[in-house]
Amino acid sequence: MNRPERWLVALLRLTALGTMLAVVPLVMPHAWWDWVHREMGLGPFPDTPAVDYLTRSVCAFYAMFGGLLWVVSRDVRRHAAVARYVAWVGAAFSVFITVLDALLRLPWYWTWVEGPLTIVVCAAILVLLAKVPADSPSP
Repeated sequence: MNRPERWLVALLRLTALGTMLAVVPLVMPHAWWDWVHREMGLGPFPDTPAVDYLTRSVCAFYAMFGGLLWVVSRDVRRHAAVARYVAWVGAAFSVFITVLDALLRLPWYWTWVEGPLTIVVCAAILVLLAKVPADSPSP
């Protein structure tokens, strides 16, 4: 394994662990969601089934996505196409999220971590992937 490949594995695993942390808010009681929402200066957290469904399903999706990144990190040569797809789609998604966060006037730290920082991570994945030797194609 060359140095860029080791860095890529580390970056994918760090990102995977970060996104898998979404399992914590997935199981948080509503009162905790409300407290966080108020601390962010967003007022009371709505107590409706649709809001609860959306917040928890997004958390579950982030955790699931983290699991995918971990699987990809286990063999980056074999899963290079998946990693490349994730990086390109992740960058596009991050641009969208940055604009959405700004329109919704979410706190600056939320916007920067969710948007621009993720674009940088996706770009780093693409740069590192370009330096990883390709796996031989399957017949």
